[in-house]
Amino acid sequence: YASTAELYGWVAVMDFDTTILLILVGIAAALYSSVGQGGGSGYLAAMVLLGLAPEVMKPSALAMNVAVTALSLGIMRGWKVIPGKLFLPLTLSSIPTALIGGYYLPSSAVYAYLVGGSLLVASLSLFRGQAPRLRSGSPSGLQLSAVGATLGLVSGLSGVGGGIFLGPIVLLAGWAELSATLAMTAAFILLNSAAALVGFGLSGLEWPAELPAMIVSVLLGAFVGTCGARKYLGSTALRRILGSVLLFSAIRMLVTA
Repeated sequence: YASTAELYGWVAVMDFDTTILLILVGIAAALYSSVGQGGGSGYLAAMVLLGLAPEVMKPSALAMNVAVTALSLGIMRGWKVIPGKLFLPLTLSSIPTALIGGYYLPSSAVYAYLVGGSLLVASLSLFRGQAPRLRSGSPSGLQLSAVGATLGLVSGLSGVGGGIFLGPIVLLAGWAELSATLAMTAAFILLNSAAALVGFGLSGLEWPAELPAMIVSVLLGAFVGTCGARKYLGSTALRRILGSVLLFSAIRMLVTA
């Protein structure tokens, strides 16, 4: 991370694009935290729009995921409703692959397709209607482990955190109710993003100088989203607006790959 002196110096010369970036990631944090998400896809969308490089996008999104989900889980105490029988197989299989994914930085073209596809899935998940009802029966440990390992790898490679995939899978399969799914998703994002950050740190690549300021911005946004404006930020209209932004960013990323 940048030293305190470097951070102050960077803030002093902060340009217009950087200011816009901090505003966008703060808004994304508020929106996503209001519905129990880490916001990785929103942060990536903001960085796509401003043309940041993959080596900046990936660790930044992962670090912001950790900050926002840790704050949200701490404030809302969502861990109390996490279904352990689902969460443990998913997480235990995902952490090693997330660490591996965090270690490797794909080529620019591969990363563009990976992030573009992730943003496309995220936009569609925001447009979906009411969640299906809880179904009887439970998935096998093998199914959960396969899902977890796959999502962990994608999360680590791209920086999305995995929640945009896990949430729809759990709800569409009817494995858990909405409140349990949201809490489980937040914890999944937290642990996978942390593991991927460890992998990135082991890779020897430099940490973005902008990262401390971005973390401050998303923490402020997450506090607003979790405590002050939850019922407004989770509205259908705002979800559709955010979904449209993610869709535009996905198309831009895929077209320019």
